[in-house]
Amino acid sequence: MPGRIKAILLVVILHLQQASPQNVDSLMFQSSKISDDIQIIKKYKLESQVPVFPEKMHQVIMNILDNAIFAVNMEVIRPKIITISTGLEVEKLILSFSNTGPRR
Repeated sequence: MPGRIKAILLVVILHLQQASPQNVDSLMFQSSKISDDIQIIKKYKLESQVPVFPEKMHQVIMNILDNAIFAVNMEVIRPKIITISTGLEVEKLILSFSNTGPRR
């Protein structure tokens, strides 16, 4: 995993473990950028809400989604798919994003 992505995920995990419970759905703020040919797959495996700093989490998620939308829009052959996953791994919360944009 590239260093920048790993650093972003560590920040996200830290924020997921703090503050008051909030339901942050950043997808609705990106809906104008998500064209009909982009498929969003949500694989949410957490059974309860997670306390976060909503403003900080929202900004992090918006930036990641914006980058993913840009990347999949550069794809000309494969389907345009963005996958958002949550889970629990060895008592750590995981939030991950993947997309089918071009690879470097």
